[in-house]
Amino acid sequence: MNRLIRICIVLLVTCHVGAFAQAPAAFQHPGVFSSQTELDFIKAAVNANAGSPIVGGYNVLAGDGRASLNYNPEPYAQVHVIASGIGPEEDAFRRDAHAAYAQAIRWVVTGNVAYKNKAIQILNAWSSIFQGLVAPSGSPNQPTLEASWALPIWVASAEIIKTYNNGAAGWAAADVTRFNSFARKILTYVNGPIASAPNWYISKYLSLMSAGVFLNDAALYNQGYNGVTGQIDGISTAGAIPELTRDFVHSQYVLIGLTQCAEVAHQQGSDALFTRQSGASQPRLLLGAEAYVKGLLGTGTPNYQSDSQWARKSAPYEILLARYTQLGLNVPQTRNYVLNQNRSENAVEDHFLGWLTATHSQLPTTTPPPTTCVPVAASADDGNVPANVLDGSLDTRWSAEGDGQWIQFCLDNSASVTSVQIAFYSGTTRTSTFDVLVSSDGQTFTPAVSGVVSSGTSTALETFSFAPQTAKYVRIVGHGNSVNAWNSYTEIKIVTAAISIPVGQTIWLQGPNGQYVSSKNGVGPMWCNATAVAGWNGFLVVDAGGGKVALQNQTKYVSSENGAQSMTCSRDTFEDWEKFDWISNTDGTVSLRGNNGLYVSSENATIAMTCNRPEIGGWESFHWGVVGAAAAAAVSAMETSSISGAANGVRAYPNPVIDKLSYEIPAGSGAYSVEVKKADGTTVHASKGQGGGTQTLDASAWSRGTYYVTVTRGEQKTTFRIVKP
Repeated sequence: MNRLIRICIVLLVTCHVGAFAQAPAAFQHPGVFSSQTELDFIKAAVNANAGSPIVGGYNVLAGDGRASLNYNPEPYAQVHVIASGIGPEEDAFRRDAHAAYAQAIRWVVTGNVAYKNKAIQILNAWSSIFQGLVAPSGSPNQPTLEASWALPIWVASAEIIKTYNNGAAGWAAADVTRFNSFARKILTYVNGPIASAPNWYISKYLSLMSAGVFLNDAALYNQGYNGVTGQIDGISTAGAIPELTRDFVHSQYVLIGLTQCAEVAHQQGSDALFTRQSGASQPRLLLGAEAYVKGLLGTGTPNYQSDSQWARKSAPYEILLARYTQLGLNVPQTRNYVLNQNRSENAVEDHFLGWLTATHSQLPTTTPPPTTCVPVAASADDGNVPANVLDGSLDTRWSAEGDGQWIQFCLDNSASVTSVQIAFYSGTTRTSTFDVLVSSDGQTFTPAVSGVVSSGTSTALETFSFAPQTAKYVRIVGHGNSVNAWNSYTEIKIVTAAISIPVGQTIWLQGPNGQYVSSKNGVGPMWCNATAVAGWNGFLVVDAGGGKVALQNQTKYVSSENGAQSMTCSRDTFEDWEKFDWISNTDGTVSLRGNNGLYVSSENATIAMTCNRPEIGGWESFHWGVVGAAAAAAVSAMETSSISGAANGVRAYPNPVIDKLSYEIPAGSGAYSVEVKKADGTTVHASKGQGGGTQTLDASAWSRGTYYVTVTRGEQKTTFRIVKP
């Protein structure tokens, strides 16, 4: 009897240990974070360059220094790790892993063998020299965590180089064998002494699963899978993830690790980690993600909205949105966060694999990226399709349920969007809440107006106006209605006005450093370091056709050099590399986008100017004005009546303004009023006067930006655009 009991106990323990084991009979390759089909899809989406969010994500990856062909690895034989910090050796250990991955993705997309050679160089450099991790004094378990963070990134890189297109990279067999030993060596630290914290265990399990795939080791994979299953079960039925209340950083480690473990399992044919409920009303990972994102948005507990600002563009939210959408499960909080705050993800959280917008924002099983500008599209519908809002009928509609569902419009050309008109289904019985976002490229969106509420009294078109926004894409993000979570619109119109581009005028461009763009007379690269507007620093704006402009200085044209090197002003004629989109930003500045789809950067005058930035930031925004005799009065005078600014004798100067702004009213003018507004419509000065003369305003406290000075005399109104650098 005792022997039988012992046998039963052994059997029970054995069954329990293997209860969740999910290693496939044969591992799928590539199959750590992306499959062959998905990698091919990414390549097709980027090359089509037709509105897929993958393009914006890839541009972010490609613009990262770790993805440059000039990147050089920094391998160490001994990597000394630091508790609660990072030293140069462990920084290189993880940074080079990211670099190898970025180079591998660039090879997949471009087919340029230089990128796969760079990835191989990095992989071989470390596998040739690495001996081990060295623990800091008093922290013997720290190498476990560092190894667990880095190994999934290393093997994700190696997986692509080894297996994509049946090994097309040509990674030598001897090098692969040596890398396998490198991975096994790291695994000895992954399985070392560990702190009793969920984020440590989850990182370890992710490392085991990823390495199990790459090394075709089912035991490793199952060890990680079984361990992370228990951690998913640790998510409460209310959605509280492990370490939720500890702090933002460690709680997000938990969510990233759990999500990436589930993704590795998905690559191997199982969505069981994504869908595991274990007694909860919905999948526990879904509940955890939705509850956690509320905290990031400031509507949940703990409120991590402020703490998470630095990590807005980090993992793992693209994976969560993609996989749950694929499974037909609604994740409105995650969708709202990804679409409005998280894209394009930029790997800022470098403890885990990043750049997920490039790899997971769109999947082969979803609608493929459009080959042309699609007039209207939507995140989802219930059979009432988005095209219905353009059919001129109030009897049809677009409908989608859930907070964050959106409908998007692509205009024929970039335009100044001034308002939207929307007719709401059941518009007399409920109010609907929504945001309007705009974009120049269909990937990066900025809010035009938020939290707008319909009247609740009409089914006809209602007009919602906002400050003019230059855009080609307009997205309306619904937040349900006063009765339920449905977003239902019967008709929508986008109201636009022509964009004013100073074609035929000579302008100056001023960077955020307060200095001016200089052609350098066509000798060498261009810089943004001139201290005054002079001959080399004025550019004639030329109509280059197709809505684009060229910039000319002293008979030579500015060239983006296609982003491959610093910009120059040395071309005799303008071709594609010398054509730019003129993009008017909401703060009154302008940005220039080259034919390569990337933006001109002043580089803050730390290096020569470039045209290789995937997004508009401070260095990619320029104040501008017209060069010439009238510049002292108005850099860019705008007339809102029939009288032009300079012709009626009204002047405003200097421009740019530093601490005092003067305006001059012609003698005998009678009563007049002066109003100064910021670009966002905020009034900073308002006064009235009588007769002519010169008055001075104190501008020293004005914040940096664009201001509009309007002088009204009877029916004559003159408006000047003034810049405060």
